[in-house]
Amino acid sequence: MTRFAALARLLALGAGLLSAGLTLAACETHSDGASAAAPAAGPGGVHDVVFACEDGSKLTVVFTGGTATATDARGRTIHLTQQESGSGIRYAGEGYGLRGKGDEIDWTMADGNALACSAGASALAGTHWQLVEFRSADGRIEKPADPSRYVLELIVGGRLAMQLDCNRATGRWEAHSTGPEGGVITLNAPAMTRAMCPGPSWDTRLAADLASARTYALDGERLSVTLENRGVYVWRRLPA
Repeated sequence: MTRFAALARLLALGAGLLSAGLTLAACETHSDGASAAAPAAGPGGVHDVVFACEDGSKLTVVFTGGTATATDARGRTIHLTQQESGSGIRYAGEGYGLRGKGDEIDWTMADGNALACSAGASALAGTHWQLVEFRSADGRIEKPADPSRYVLELIVGGRLAMQLDCNRATGRWEAHSTGPEGGVITLNAPAMTRAMCPGPSWDTRLAADLASARTYALDGERLSVTLENRGVYVWRRLPA
């Protein structure tokens, strides 16, 4: 091989390496940019997500490539275009905006008001429940004297609020669905008032028991929360 042929070969090899490096750099930029933050597309490149919002409404968003179509609780359809975002997703259009990360988003409406919405365990987010009964592991069924004094609120964004007879408690909740009718759940209410409720009360008992919650199951308007080796608390859905 002549010196000129060898030099030509080296130049061609260098050009190939430079091209590969530029392609790799472009891919890396793409993976950190807005398009990589979009939800993974399903069949046909379409990803349909239902978000539960803090006011009890639902927001359905269909992600298709670099666009998204949102349908709000009033049936309004808003067309959004993907925007550059250093982290998470960001879409905007027609005066509306959607941005967030993971299962949590902020939905900003044309009037400037914003709602926190969540796709994580959306069947539970933003719901209220009234205690019905406790079913022990040995088959016993216990009912509180006044079920209306025991209410569980699962707030969008992971906050938890409870009415426990004459006391109140706040904390955090987290749930992950393992199917359309159930999944795993964590309930933690460390902050609780300490009033002495008259008569037999389930206030401290219920707060302590729910700390060992492990799974949940939905059956129509009933929510069953199973404790670790203890039994099941059954709740009835209340209007939002």
